[in-house]
This record gives sequence, C-alpha cells and structure tokens, in this order.
Amino acid sequence: MKTLLSALLCLFASSLFAQTNINVFSDKGERFWVVINGIKQNAKASQHVKVTNLTGDFWKMRIIFENQNTPEVSQNVGTTEQNQEYTYQVKQNRKNEYVVRLFSVTPISNSTSSNADVVIPYHATELPQTTTTTTTNPTDFKTNIEVKEKDETGFSLKVDEKGFDLKVNVKEEDRNTNPNNNPNNNNTWNNPNNNPNNNPNNSTNNCWSPMSSTDFAEAKRLVKKETFEENKMQVAQQFTRKNCLTIAQIKEIAQSFTFEENKFDYVKFAYDFCYDRKNYFQLGEVFTFSHTKDDFNDFLKDR
Repeated sequence: MKTLLSALLCLFASSLFAQTNINVFSDKGERFWVVINGIKQNAKASQHVKVTNLTGDFWKMRIIFENQNTPEVSQNVGTTEQNQEYTYQVKQNRKNEYVVRLFSVTPISNSTSSNADVVIPYHATELPQTTTTTTTNPTDFKTNIEVKEKDETGFSLKVDEKGFDLKVNVKEEDRNTNPNNNPNNNNTWNNPNNNPNNNPNNSTNNCWSPMSSTDFAEAKRLVKKETFEENKMQVAQQFTRKNCLTIAQIKEIAQSFTFEENKFDYVKFAYDFCYDRKNYFQLGEVFTFSHTKDDFNDFLKDR
C-alpha cells in the first residue's frame, strides 16, 4: 500500500513540474502574434517569440501576421515528452503559402533560444489592454510654406504668446542642393564605384563588392560554433543580411547545415545578397536529394 502511494505521489509531482516551451520564428523576419488555445500570447508583433511553461500535451496554435494581407496560419502542437522546447519555423512553401514547420526539439535544460525578441510565460487569459494618453498644448500652430522661383532661400520663425509662425522660402531649383551637382556628394547612386549597373557580375541588386575573405572567415567560424541548426540559421542570416556574398561563400555557409531543408532555406535567403547572382545555378551542387534540386530549379525560374 505504501509503495503504491509513493508511486502515485511521484507521478503527481512529475506531472506538476513538467512543462513545455514553444519557440516560433519567421524565416524572413515577418512579424506576428502567437495565439495558443485562442489566447494571444505576445502583446506586440515580433519575428521571434518564445512561450514558456505550458502544461499538458496538446495545444491549438495560430500565427497572426502584422501584415493584414497575409492570411493567418494554424498548427496543432502536441508533445509526447515533457520538459522539451519545440521550435517552429514560419516560412513559405513552394506555392508561396505560409506554413508552420517543426524545426528542432531540444531539452529545456539545453535551450539556447534566449535570443528571442519576446519570451513570455503562457497565460490562459487575455493580456490587459494598455492605453496611451496624449496631452496637447492648445496653442496656434501656423505653417506657411512659399515656393518661389527667385534666387533666395532661408526661413523665418516668429514666436509669440499665441504660438509660432514658420515660413520657409524654397527656390524651385537649387544647384547646391541637387546631389548630382555636388562634387563632394558620396551618394551611393552617384558614385560610379557604387552604382550597381557598373557591377559586371550583377546589375539587378545593390551588391557592389563581395565580403572580404577575412570577414567571411570570422562569420563562418561563428556559424559553425553554434550547435543547433536554429542558431546556425540565425547567425548566418544576420551577417548575410548586412553583406554581399559570392557564390562560393554562400555554398560554404549552406554546407554548414546538417539538414537539407535548412541548406535550401539558407540558399533561398541568400539570393538577395549575392554578388555574382548570374551564377546562382551553381549552388545546385549543395543538395543531395533530387526533389530538393527540383525545388531549387523552380525557385530560380521565378527569379
């Protein structure tokens, strides 16, 4: 009898402290709200949300996008093992429809997804509504803008107890304010070294020079340093977004991933940041399975 009672108490204690985390991130930085069992979890739309301390073994999850033109996505989430963190990726499939895909499963004790934009404990009631009160000083604000053709520029500001009156005189055309006539202007479009049309390798994006070998070696080291595919992807996308990469560099980063789906996701992401995009077809060598190669070819046909 005592043995049975002890077993029941142990079972009750384990179920009491068992929990699950749900970690959701978007493939291309789309912002969204996570709704679990009908309750919106994050108050502000974000591109990476982690909901902690869920109990039970089944939940209904919806992803509502900040962009109202994007249809919401539903996903039933279940677990057969407690104290795990389930990471889901929000992405577009071959039909450009948004879907939610399981990305990784990690023991909560080993979780490294603290870089989520929002980390919030699960709550079964709606978040309280916040209101903002703005107090406006009831003074007169008069703005008078005059466009003139004569050779004079400047502005005048008059302040009195009733408010202030602002006048701006603007010439119809001023050579000194035209960036094309300013010899000291370093605007990227006026500088022939920065004009994408002068890039013989690619005239369809804003990549003007590839990432240096030194900087790339450091970025690659940081990607390989990560243990989990999710973190590798986040580091890779972060530095790729801020640089121009060659085909060879993109290939090296793609080969850092274990799963073919993640290789494909990164290759698609890097397309907009490729210096020699005309050779992008060469990245088909990264993939092993024929269906992934077919998906890659379909991706290029749409570009």
